[in-house]
Amino acid sequence: MNRRGTVLLLAGFVVGLLAGMVLAGANGDLGNSLLGTAGDGKKDKKDKNDLAYYQVPLADIEDWLLEYYPDTAEDLQASVDTMTQFVDDEALFARDFALVEEDINSLLPYVYGALTGMEEEDLAEPENLELDEESDFLLCVALDDDPYMGATMYLYLTVPQKQLEDMEIPEEWEELKEAKTNVLYWTLLGCFPEQETPEKEVVESK
Repeated sequence: MNRRGTVLLLAGFVVGLLAGMVLAGANGDLGNSLLGTAGDGKKDKKDKNDLAYYQVPLADIEDWLLEYYPDTAEDLQASVDTMTQFVDDEALFARDFALVEEDINSLLPYVYGALTGMEEEDLAEPENLELDEESDFLLCVALDDDPYMGATMYLYLTVPQKQLEDMEIPEEWEELKEAKTNVLYWTLLGCFPEQETPEKEVVESK
């Protein structure tokens, strides 16, 4: 190839490269598609920053709950004791979650009430426990069934950052850096508001 042909080839390459850069800069969707996961990562990071996550061993909430609802001490203690015994007695991977479903459903509204400063009589009104369908708030009882560390039940909380100031979350509750999704041995047993969990589907299908 002669010198003139080489110059024309290089010039065409530069023009094409500049045109591509301008087009990518003008089209955000195209830019993201070119960047692949790097482009998506910024969006994911923003979404994650909109939520806060907390966990606390279930056994550690009993005294905290009784400060808010001392008149329900017997029922609350019975629910926590039943779930604790369930973890201790049942064999790994052979747990019947239906055995503690009623206790979980009884406990979580009281936890929500304590977090939001509700009086006990307010919990008896169903409308006070109805959440906005678009809310990302979620309160769960979860099981960490780690065969090496031993099984432990937790309260697991997901709360939008904008709602944190309205929540009375104890300082000793552990704040997590991210959601515990797809974590090995981690299972959500029941949630408020109610969520359809794989375990519940299995139990109901029997």
